[in-house]
Amino acid sequence: MKNSLQVLAPLLALTFMGFTAHAQDNADARGGRGGFEEFRQRMNERLKNSLKLSDEEWNAILPLVEKVQSKQREVMSTRFGAGRPRGGDSGNTNNDWASRPGAAEVMALRAAVENENTPNEELKAKLAALREFRRKASAELEILREDLRKVLTVRQEAALVSAGVLE
Repeated sequence: MKNSLQVLAPLLALTFMGFTAHAQDNADARGGRGGFEEFRQRMNERLKNSLKLSDEEWNAILPLVEKVQSKQREVMSTRFGAGRPRGGDSGNTNNDWASRPGAAEVMALRAAVENENTPNEELKAKLAALREFRRKASAELEILREDLRKVLTVRQEAALVSAGVLE
């Protein structure tokens, strides 16, 4: 149960961030304020404050934090229907979801599943390809997290764990 919570907490945070970013992007399109970049900046400012870092210290670790966050989004983009165009419109050219890492594997598996005539061997191959992508991306994420942990105090690490950046 504890392991499930450790996995689910960051996933839910990333999912919420994705939905919020999408809503803010829509607000921009309608003339509202916000956008993903502004949202990301506000989140980073909160992280900086919770870590009690000076601007100089924050600027030193920010690239490490951003690498972890980017890889987290990449890992999550192949789960829970993420990476799919909004509203299921596969013909929507405004989304860059198909060019994201892992999207090809997800799309190939979805197509195979939707085709009732797909042989089991092909399904197994598509599953293996997606699982391999996820395994590699997760391993890369763990390396990036370890690089970030090396420059943090225990208190800062705890703050980033509670924020879902680290595990």
